[in-house]
Amino acid sequence: MKTVYTHQKIDHLTGEVIESKFIKKEVKSREDFVLLYMHHIAALAKLPHYELKVLLSLAPVINWDSGDVEITAKVQQALEETSGLTYATIKSAISRLAKKNLLKKIKNNWYEVNPEIFWRGSDAARQKQFSLTYQWTIE
Repeated sequence: MKTVYTHQKIDHLTGEVIESKFIKKEVKSREDFVLLYMHHIAALAKLPHYELKVLLSLAPVINWDSGDVEITAKVQQALEETSGLTYATIKSAISRLAKKNLLKKIKNNWYEVNPEIFWRGSDAARQKQFSLTYQWTIE
């Protein structure tokens, strides 16, 4: 539980705290979510089925606050299990997603997700990623 709000009644003559009220909220760990921006959902729905499966299967392995992912043998195996697709189909989908600027290849086996569409991390880190220009199209 994390305290998200504190309210205190203070005696203005003495400065003494008379009453304190704490509102607590359970905060899930940062690994439990990925942001997917609403105004892009319709466009993403137009992706071929296998590309969308790969994109969504990548979500759990996107690095927090950097938006990058290394497609290691272990990640590739997890993608195959999660998506039900073959190695060749996943490789093709990643290549096509990169051509559409939904992913950006940054070096061998390393990709970055487009922060305008998909993000895992803080908004401040996401804003830093906008220093790179992304434009994307879905054919």
